[in-house]
Amino acid sequence: MTVRYVRIPNLLNALAVARGEGTYLKLIKAYQKVDLLIIDEFLLTPMSNGQANDLLEIIEPRTERGSIIFCTQFEPDGWNECIGTPEYETLSDAVIDRIRPNAYEILIGGGVHEGAARPQGSQGRKGGWER
Repeated sequence: MTVRYVRIPNLLNALAVARGEGTYLKLIKAYQKVDLLIIDEFLLTPMSNGQANDLLEIIEPRTERGSIIFCTQFEPDGWNECIGTPEYETLSDAVIDRIRPNAYEILIGGGVHEGAARPQGSQGRKGGWER
């Protein structure tokens, strides 16, 4: 199993540099092909439309294969306001629609979020996860 950890500021910066150097597609593919991608500090700062589109390019192919862990300090209900600009709301919806349908929401202070969708056949414990 291949795992890759990246902070979202570093990921977005690396993608911007890769675009300028002509290695953008190569870098996108590198992030697409790992088995588990861990993205930390998700939405630490609001994302521009271009950054949101870059993230979508990475997570779209992963919806059917591969897993992603998003680490954030923000409740999922507020994500729309932080992804892209309001006039491009469909872009933020597209990003969130790739994340939420098969997601577990694990809140540090409160266990598994009661409204979170659980993948078929999974067994979550009410009140949190065993450590």
